[in-house]
Amino acid sequence: MVLPPQDPCPPGASCIYQWYQLDIATGTWVPVGTPNSLTFTTTCGGHFRFESICDYGFGPCLKNAYHDVAQCVSTGTGCMYVDAPEVILPIGMKVDIHPNPTTGSMTVQISPAALRKGRVEVVDVNGKMLASERIPENQDAHTLSLAHLPNGLYFVRVFESDVLVWVGKIVRSE
Repeated sequence: MVLPPQDPCPPGASCIYQWYQLDIATGTWVPVGTPNSLTFTTTCGGHFRFESICDYGFGPCLKNAYHDVAQCVSTGTGCMYVDAPEVILPIGMKVDIHPNPTTGSMTVQISPAALRKGRVEVVDVNGKMLASERIPENQDAHTLSLAHLPNGLYFVRVFESDVLVWVGKIVRSE
């Protein structure tokens, strides 16, 4: 996925650019990509920052734009990424789906706090959406029927405010 810059240097200003990726283990931003490149290509999820330092003729100005790329989900024809430049993925959020495998329905359990504008989707290995339901506000568990689906492997996607925050797998079997 190619990440685009936000608010690049305006015409007539002198700017330098740098892309960074957040090292979760150390909490530090590590330079990635080519210095002064407006775009950065990533093949994995993570937290990315685009930094521009511009001189408009009256001193330098520093701007940062953030991109949160959710994990790669195989669609059978490649990978699908979600870029959420203004939303930080919930830190410490845990999602559990059970039972797995399931014979008819599954429950999505979200902790430690419920979502405010949650949605759960089930997609097949080709990325085709097969089910989608809103999770009622402040509800930390939601049960979804998969009885209409044939036996197989499916991906479960959980969204908060229409931003992908979690992906998992579920097996439907009789």
